[in-house]
Amino acid sequence: PLTPEGSIPDCYHPTEPYSAMVLGPGEVFSGTPCCHMVEVDVVGRSATHRRLDCPWIEGMGRYAVARVGDYVCVFGGCEVDTEPVDTLRLFHLPSETWTVQHRQEGEEWPQARVDACAVCVDGSLTVLGGSDRDPMHDMWVYNMAMNKWRLVREESEEGSDGERDSEGETTPLEMPCESAQGGVVVGDTFHVASKDRESGRDLHYTYTHDSGWESRALPDFTYLPINSEWEAVSLNGDLYVTSLNGGDWDRLHTMDVETGDWRVNGCDHELDFEFTGACAIAPDTVFGGYHYGVPKVYFGVDCKEVIPVTL
Repeated sequence: PLTPEGSIPDCYHPTEPYSAMVLGPGEVFSGTPCCHMVEVDVVGRSATHRRLDCPWIEGMGRYAVARVGDYVCVFGGCEVDTEPVDTLRLFHLPSETWTVQHRQEGEEWPQARVDACAVCVDGSLTVLGGSDRDPMHDMWVYNMAMNKWRLVREESEEGSDGERDSEGETTPLEMPCESAQGGVVVGDTFHVASKDRESGRDLHYTYTHDSGWESRALPDFTYLPINSEWEAVSLNGDLYVTSLNGGDWDRLHTMDVETGDWRVNGCDHELDFEFTGACAIAPDTVFGGYHYGVPKVYFGVDCKEVIPVTL
């Protein structure tokens, strides 16, 4: 998930240390651009961090970030008062080195944008939506091995040619929702809450490469105000969502992804997930939340144990 303040790709893999990579512009972190790796001891309830080299981070923001295999992928973004870029930056985790991929002449490549959403779906980097003055609703999939982008298109119905454009290809598949920010992948399914582009209703959307987009009504207790999306993480295979009830951050909503049943979890402290892109770094541990530049680690499925991480 992406916010202008900074982004955190989900770096939880079962065979690796419990860690998260934090990227953010200097105004969020006491004037110093941030590129840190935070490692968390989930047993001892402690966290350590170290700075990583990141030559491009100064002044950059509003980019989309996702973990795909051994890479942290950063697409788009802009500096203050500048035009968006279409650059793809890749951080190789084993060697801790950056490479930069630029648009090649004649190749299919996503348009420059800010405020997009990047996630890993079925092992591939998927970039959804964003804006370049005007909202975008297209979807792109990146092939890491071939360094090639593919615009996601509608499938033709069996036995027909389907609707095709002037070049003989089916039309691009667009998101039915206004925004994909705040979404999260649980298993092989992308979940997001946003306004429907036609009806204006707040809905819960899911997307898979096989089934495409589906929508369902949100339960009454998710309190989604106008022009606001949820902030979600995946814990123990369930979907965890923070309340967005006009500043009431002290509750969690949990959905069982198998049954679709929701429940409300009360908390006795403020949850700051909505200020960042929170991520799960262990089956029951969440990293995220900038409160005056200080992220936090939330332990337990109820997120009641909290420690700050001063970067």
